[in-house]
Amino acid sequence: MMIQEHTFSDILYGGVEMDIRVDGLDDMRRELDDLSRKAQQLDGEQTVSFAELFPPEFVQRHSALNNMQELVEKSGFPIETQEDFTSIPNEKWDEYIRASTDFSDWETMWGEAAKQYTIRSLGL
Repeated sequence: MMIQEHTFSDILYGGVEMDIRVDGLDDMRRELDDLSRKAQQLDGEQTVSFAELFPPEFVQRHSALNNMQELVEKSGFPIETQEDFTSIPNEKWDEYIRASTDFSDWETMWGEAAKQYTIRSLGL
């Protein structure tokens, strides 16, 4: 048996071929198929509750409050329905969000919540 010596330069720059074995591709393919299926379910417009979009962990991470209900209640705005919420002047709600969370406005908070919802829904 002849053992051939190779320099690091030979190995690094392609002078030596090495066999490798890759295992686990079937598992990866299944995981990618599952991710694709979840992404297709999310495609398009979704109706998501405030509780789903703003779980307690999200509110706690971005404010000193425990959950979205507490955030809404402490706002001082009488919010019982969707119409109540949409009737709040945007500037006033943005001021409250800026003062109560680490977001600069409601749109930024909403966008981050939607991003996090998508990540959770995809199982990432």
